Amino acid sequence: MHHHGNRSAALAIIMGAALLAAGAACAQGPSPATLIAHRGESCAAPENTLPAYRTAVERGFGFECDIYLSRDGRLFTFHDETLARTTGGADTNRCTESDWAGAISRANVGGWGRWKGSKFDPTRPALFSEVLKLARDGRWIYVEVKGSDPKWVPCIKAELAKAPRANPGNVLFISFSDRVCAELKRQLPGWKVYWLTVGSRTTPEKIVAKLREIGADGVDVGFDPDVVDKDYVAAVKSAGFSFHAWTVDDPAVARRAFDAGVDTLTTNRAKELLAELAPVEQPAVPELMRTEDGREVKSRETWERVRRGEIRRLFEREIYGRRPAEKPARLSFSPAGPDKTMLAGKAVRKLVRVSYGDRCGDSSFVVTAFIPVSGVRRPAPAFLLICNRNSQLNFDPERNVRSGFWPVEQIVGRGYAAIAFYNGDVARDGDWGFANGVFSVFQPPEERTPESWGVLSAWAWGASRVMDWIETEPTLDARRVAVVGHSRGGKTSLLAAVTDERFAMACVNDSGCGGAKLNHMELPLSEHYDQIHERFGFWFCGNFRKYLGREHLAPFDAHWWAALVAPRLLAVGSATEDHWAGQEGEFETARLASPAWALYGLKGLVGDRFPAPDAPLQDGCVAYHLRKGGHDLTPVDWGWYMDFADRHGWTAE
Repeated sequence: MHHHGNRSAALAIIMGAALLAAGAACAQGPSPATLIAHRGESCAAPENTLPAYRTAVERGFGFECDIYLSRDGRLFTFHDETLARTTGGADTNRCTESDWAGAISRANVGGWGRWKGSKFDPTRPALFSEVLKLARDGRWIYVEVKGSDPKWVPCIKAELAKAPRANPGNVLFISFSDRVCAELKRQLPGWKVYWLTVGSRTTPEKIVAKLREIGADGVDVGFDPDVVDKDYVAAVKSAGFSFHAWTVDDPAVARRAFDAGVDTLTTNRAKELLAELAPVEQPAVPELMRTEDGREVKSRETWERVRRGEIRRLFEREIYGRRPAEKPARLSFSPAGPDKTMLAGKAVRKLVRVSYGDRCGDSSFVVTAFIPVSGVRRPAPAFLLICNRNSQLNFDPERNVRSGFWPVEQIVGRGYAAIAFYNGDVARDGDWGFANGVFSVFQPPEERTPESWGVLSAWAWGASRVMDWIETEPTLDARRVAVVGHSRGGKTSLLAAVTDERFAMACVNDSGCGGAKLNHMELPLSEHYDQIHERFGFWFCGNFRKYLGREHLAPFDAHWWAALVAPRLLAVGSATEDHWAGQEGEFETARLASPAWALYGLKGLVGDRFPAPDAPLQDGCVAYHLRKGGHDLTPVDWGWYMDFADRHGWTAE
């Protein structure tokens, strides 16, 4: 059968829900009987040859083979219509127009490509009769009948009659041709026949109709994880048919296939895939409520007097870095443009320049604010966006360009002020030298140590300077300000809320590794410390390098950091297609941080199970949602963040 590149599709897969429980094993892995070696163990020996088939048998797997009928009436195993690809172009004649006694039996399919010069040189194609001698109970041989000529079926039937080890319990047939499937069932009624198709090109209803029409026993589907899910498989199986899938090599995609309910899975690398899907013990999650000297934290007093400071100092020393100063020696606010009534009279736009300076120089950045003027409480609560995307395209002060990343009209319409600044105006993203923006104001690069602050901390510092201005603005309610960020901005919004308790709420959107993702769990599709450091090491302090490739061994994790937001509001957002951010890990951080709120007599995250898409959990002081879609900050996310604030009375008169 055809082999599609499923590794790229892996980014569209959510790992099984069994991975969620920290410290628990992952979902039960498949058995060898459920994996079918594609064209034999084709990663270990030349495809569709006796060495490949025997290797599959030795390793305990069933296998799939492709058969043709030669011009002189012999059934042999081969995939392509010609011998060209697997002989290095030595023979371009069609298989059905060649003789076994001639070119086919002399073809060397073990001396080409990666097999050239190996122990498989020479290796010839196998006869179907030779393959049937490998049949044994408990493991299947999937025989794909190539082409669409039902006239081959009598030859197949004759070979089966001469193969004492082959029986309907260990050999079955598959074909893309509905005519061939129907003829196989007519002449071999006791043998299983599966119709081959591609999941994305049809529907469960059409599959069931086709299977009934041709009398087949099941379907073998080219697995597309974006299409074939539990409902898809169940619709076919509930009609009385079995469901199989091909050809999957990526473990994440394979897990999704088995989670969807497929009966068997065809793969080019059965041995490796079996090992990769075996249950994996999750690393133990560091305990939040225990001090460095081993005391259990049972009270708010111990949390605030001891544990909270321990965690903040640890993360500042090891991950984000220590700041040279919280407030600069010089700080002032001035108009960067005239106030302007906008949004059909619903808001006043303010452009504010935040100027600051210290021992090494001065710098500034501009804040854009839309403050509602009618029909809402005054002063107004606010959402402050740390914008990590192109400012002209995502927060145009004139609103000539409107972006869902910062939906000002929606925010103001809900009674909130919409405030934003561009993170690159505070510190340039990509500065490994730490010589621009706020860094140039406080210290020269040569004074830096492994504990010096990184760019994420600098951006969060900028958010706090915006908060300084908000406290001076009488039309804004400084007691009700949410700091919002997406991706690297989400890491920053969490950092800002932890380091500045004036923020009443943190909205941490798709923040992933270095943000809200828990690292002490197996999430192979997500980003890890070594990957993030390779491109973005400047976001962190120098000590961060200690944990590259071993974050699961670190004596701390993201739930410790997130817990420092308590007793204020914390909202964590993920997206179904954003596997790089590790959605399950973001959820686990919200869940495992929740005991900090309990110390204040408050509920943290209400809900222990990973939620369905578009079903926000918002009943406590910690919220979590999983939006359908990809890595983005959308009006849907904004709506849920504002819903969460509404639940806590932010816009009530």
